[in-house]
Amino acid sequence: MESVNFGAVDATSSAGLKTRFGVQSYPTIFWGQAGSLKRYSGGRTASDLIAFAKLVARPPIASIDAISHAVNAEFPIAFAFQGAPSGSLYDAFSHVAQEKQGVFPFAATAAENADKSFILPAVVRMELGEEPQAYTGEASPEALGAWVHQRRFRTLTELGPGVFHDIANKGGKLLAIGVLDAQFPASAQALGVLRALSRVGGALHAASPNAFQAFRFASLNGTQWADYIAKYNISPVDMPKLLVLDAPAGVYYLDPTVDEQEEMLSWLQEVAQGKVPKNREGLLHFPTVLYNTYVLPHLPWSAVALAACPLAIVLGVWAAVVRFTASPAESSDKKRR
Repeated sequence: MESVNFGAVDATSSAGLKTRFGVQSYPTIFWGQAGSLKRYSGGRTASDLIAFAKLVARPPIASIDAISHAVNAEFPIAFAFQGAPSGSLYDAFSHVAQEKQGVFPFAATAAENADKSFILPAVVRMELGEEPQAYTGEASPEALGAWVHQRRFRTLTELGPGVFHDIANKGGKLLAIGVLDAQFPASAQALGVLRALSRVGGALHAASPNAFQAFRFASLNGTQWADYIAKYNISPVDMPKLLVLDAPAGVYYLDPTVDEQEEMLSWLQEVAQGKVPKNREGLLHFPTVLYNTYVLPHLPWSAVALAACPLAIVLGVWAAVVRFTASPAESSDKKRR
């Protein structure tokens, strides 16, 4: 690419640069102008890097003929301004576009809004295959930037190494994951259901807007990630499965019986409302699984049994103490009897 310069640094021999830029893992990729470098956090495949290089080679705001031209196979998400390039909203858009260049394509068009779906001027989030979403907040760089940041993920994200950590730990919401095996029709059907639930105006949004706002949605190739899903008690023969992660809290939700659209819909609402038992990751994983599997479904009798266990232990200890602390005379008397 003639419009982009590339360079490499051996951080072992250039320890000063490593410290200066806070490099903690390899490879770390930076981009930008001299004196204003930004850390790249996107995908690491050749196609990811090519798309990224093309993105930073563009002007911060590209000129397009129609708002639909903002997205394509290379850039499936974009933010576009439609209307006369002036005023406070355009100024805010221009500021955000320069701040987030290299993260998303930003484009502008002065073309008429033929379908009258939003009032001009407008900032619109475009996603390939999805309906446009118009910004309705105040015309400030801070508010618009926050709106763009919240909508940086696809409606249904395909999880991979380049995006998993960001969406799971920094997405700000619960992550509903369809664990799928594309070779089987049941997984294809579950993917369609999950896509419908993830959309604004879809079944979950219509049934409970608050529950809808609690989630981000994603799909995961369970065959490729078999070792990862095993820690959630999911094996390849169990797919498709719906898994909900609260990664920052080390919590996940999984119900082995949920596999139909109505079940997914009602279960996600219950998760959002706090009605579904939590499973813990790490050291608390197995005690939590045992509690959720054997105690909760059998209340109140399971609670009685749990309460009886300490009592039985106390009585057993008391009997042992009484026996071994009895006086020799009492012991001899008992033996004679």
